[in-house]
Amino acid sequence: MSTADAAVRQFLADEGADFGIFDYSAVTEIRVTSTYVQSFATKDPAHPPMKLRVAVAPQTVAYGLSRMYGLLIEGKRSDYQVVRTLKEAEELIGLGTLDFTRKLR
Repeated sequence: MSTADAAVRQFLADEGADFGIFDYSAVTEIRVTSTYVQSFATKDPAHPPMKLRVAVAPQTVAYGLSRMYGLLIEGKRSDYQVVRTLKEAEELIGLGTLDFTRKLR
């Protein structure tokens, strides 16, 4: 998870972002504990305040951990939502259907 956090920090430093989608749809195994989520929520966010950040978590465990994170940061950030489908994320952001086929460096 710290590798992913570092990658997000680097991407945002290089590219910037107005919103973020964290899509966990393809996750087949979760090795993150609720204790880790609690600890992670105390860290400074990797990104500056955005218009909206959306976690897409169709699996029950991923959804629950994502909601837990959202509740833990609620007093610090108000721009985080958790949904079950990418379509719901697209609707929240209000940009229509998104195309994620662009390759990053």
